[in-house]
Amino acid sequence: MSLGSLRKTIERNRDAIVKTNVIGSDFSFVEGNRKAIFKIDPMGYYHNITPEDNAFLSFVFSHNDFVTSGTEPDYALIDFESPIGLNEEYDRFMDEMFSILRKRRILLASAHTGSYGNLAHGIAGSIALVGFSRPLFSFKKIKKSDRFYLIGKLGSEWIYFASKLLSLDVSFDKRNLSISKVMKKLANYEGKVNYVHDLSEGGLMRALREVSSVAGSGFDIRTEELKNSIQGDIIENHIDPLTVSSSGAVVISVSNESANEFEKSFPMELVEIRKASNGIFVDGKVYRKKRDELQRVVKKLSYI
Repeated sequence: MSLGSLRKTIERNRDAIVKTNVIGSDFSFVEGNRKAIFKIDPMGYYHNITPEDNAFLSFVFSHNDFVTSGTEPDYALIDFESPIGLNEEYDRFMDEMFSILRKRRILLASAHTGSYGNLAHGIAGSIALVGFSRPLFSFKKIKKSDRFYLIGKLGSEWIYFASKLLSLDVSFDKRNLSISKVMKKLANYEGKVNYVHDLSEGGLMRALREVSSVAGSGFDIRTEELKNSIQGDIIENHIDPLTVSSSGAVVISVSNESANEFEKSFPMELVEIRKASNGIFVDGKVYRKKRDELQRVVKKLSYI
């Protein structure tokens, strides 16, 4: 669904939607008698990937969006959609999911199991994460003068999936798809960092379109400045680094008065994303929208 169509749907039904559930926010925050942060995502199941790795990916993609708030979830709600003919493998998938929750001290508050046939479409259910903290980072904290930065590598997610299908000769740690390490470092900069956005489906270009809707600013990407932020195998395989899914990387906003100090003290490589009056540009030119190449790879891996 295009961002334009989604925005129109939200506007038509705003009376039935939490105000903080907007394009550009990876999570939704409800503030009333009790505060709560919510995130829900589908769980995937792919060929050539172990049940344990499938559980890790299903968790981490939802968790990435949640922890952009700067907090950790307290509870999970999971719909386990059991496959036909994969009972032993799916038991391993479920056990690993519980193991992940246990290690992170997240309790399963509610679950449902059933056989719906969705595994034929690569979907093994859904996971929702819930927490009861106030976000450290939020689109509501963005200031007009904020400066924006990219942290992390573009294309890591494509390399992970392609290595399973194309047998790329590459050593890749799936934990690099998680933004937890980045978020632990950013937590030390509360009050200086205002907003964090995960780079998943559609990569940097999709993320900046979403960010622009809450930042009130356009962006101009300078490709020369991104060279060190692109995974080498992405270039070798002629994949567009700007539109490929890049979980593990984030775009952040930093208060202008704190930006110079932040650049000097933050222990990871930063690339500043220059602002523009409106729209998304690459080297000063309007960027032609391209398909996320990860979709092609994932389609071959999933049960379709």
